[in-house]
Amino acid sequence: MLKSFNEDKELLLSPKNKKLTHVNKRTSRHIQKTFRLLDENYFQTIISKGREEIKKNDIPDKCRISIDDLCLQFEKYMNTVFCALSMLSSKDISCFVIHIPTPSLPQDVAVKQGVTATRHAERNIIDYIATNKDEILMKSIDLLSTNSSQIIIIPIEGRFIPCGFCYEQELLDKSPGGIFDPNKEGLILFRSTKRAGKFYANEIQYISHAGFSSDETQSKALAMKLLSDIKISSEHLSVLKMPLNTDTSFNSDSE
Repeated sequence: MLKSFNEDKELLLSPKNKKLTHVNKRTSRHIQKTFRLLDENYFQTIISKGREEIKKNDIPDKCRISIDDLCLQFEKYMNTVFCALSMLSSKDISCFVIHIPTPSLPQDVAVKQGVTATRHAERNIIDYIATNKDEILMKSIDLLSTNSSQIIIIPIEGRFIPCGFCYEQELLDKSPGGIFDPNKEGLILFRSTKRAGKFYANEIQYISHAGFSSDETQSKALAMKLLSDIKISSEHLSVLKMPLNTDTSFNSDSE
């Protein structure tokens, strides 16, 4: 679902407005911080810091791409963001946030207090990429690739580390045959952290399996196995072998 940025625009851009819900206040803060990138001096500072950060860190695992190419892709990504924000600030453009409407809870679950249903933002993004893979890959190679590589880095970043469920899904996205299979040319998923958070209690999360495999039958089979493993706390779950991190741990291994 493409959420209209212009819907309740004035309300969202006034975070102190008492009519805002908790979610809308967060959305308002994010919008304001995002649009700060339109300050040219601030934008150039972000570019410089980004290049420094790339050069002092290791290249992503199994990623056959040079530091120079990574820096080039980063700058082109940021310039694309700058152009998009410039258009959004001056025109009536309705596609700003990719998100799905939250489905209705089953009646036997809806009556329980404190139970919510959602699909986390990164899974919506990856589902969109997987569903539109060919078009996105073609446009990305044309825009971002160099003569030496047709590998496109997809940085999935948020403020906090991925929860346990999102982490397990990303592992399947990066497995052989997945959309981010590192052993083939194309899209490569990158996060700033290799850590994961917890599975949330009292939260129903909707799975996104489109990136598990290009074969729909195989993709659904992997999704069903993952759900089964979670129900029985299977030893196949990678997060159960990792140190437990709080859900508010930042999406960086440097904290």
